[in-house]
Amino acid sequence: LPLWVWLTLGAWRDVLWWLLPLGALIGFALHLVNTLPDIEGDATHGVNGIAHRLGTRRSMMAGWGAFGAALVLSAALAPFLEYELWVYAPTAAFALGLLGASIGLYASRRDAFALQFGFGALGVGAAVLAAGWLAAVS
Repeated sequence: LPLWVWLTLGAWRDVLWWLLPLGALIGFALHLVNTLPDIEGDATHGVNGIAHRLGTRRSMMAGWGAFGAALVLSAALAPFLEYELWVYAPTAAFALGLLGASIGLYASRRDAFALQFGFGALGVGAAVLAAGWLAAVS
């Protein structure tokens, strides 16, 4: 949607192409962690998606890895894209903190609440990171 808006308004900048890999990583992460609270019920109804094939533990780890990769990629782009670091850094730190909270809670509890919290934390982290990144490069 952001790509479409910028293209139709004529406000496109080439830096926005980076939304594609960043969005793909975050989208994959959120898809996996969103599936996890219902994974057992889905499996009993014949659902056989990627999270079901990977299993709960590996799906959570893949979700964290994809989210972490988006954070690393967004930070690695900073020297090349002229970020407003004072805008980007706090949002990236917040997203990193939520990733850490998701990992920590799951490591300590490994229950349905930890799975639900993981999706909520990464969802909020993704929104904050996206807003901060877009504000920093715009």
